[in-house]
Amino acid sequence: MRTHSLALTALAALTLSGCTTPKLVSYYDDKCQVMTRRLELDIARTQTLAGCSNQQCISQALGGLAVFAASSVISGTVVVVGNVAYWMERSVNCKPKEAAAAPAKSASSS
Repeated sequence: MRTHSLALTALAALTLSGCTTPKLVSYYDDKCQVMTRRLELDIARTQTLAGCSNQQCISQALGGLAVFAASSVISGTVVVVGNVAYWMERSVNCKPKEAAAAPAKSASSS
């Protein structure tokens, strides 16, 4: 039973072994008529277990899992803070199509 749970733990760690990093994505927001950006989490695989045996493999797998968890927390925080800043930037620069057409109408009616 103990080796079965260790094997499952190692398998889960292998699946998750990697590192998360923020990735910048730019896109055009047609509704606001502005180029804007957002951050997304990207997963990069960093390690594979090869040439190890029993306890060593488990140690490497758990170490990889710890790195993945730590990088997810740090990168996730960066993504949240960055997206709030990009959202605020977008809301300041947003010029909806309807609002952009309204001043032209009122200027011509004067």
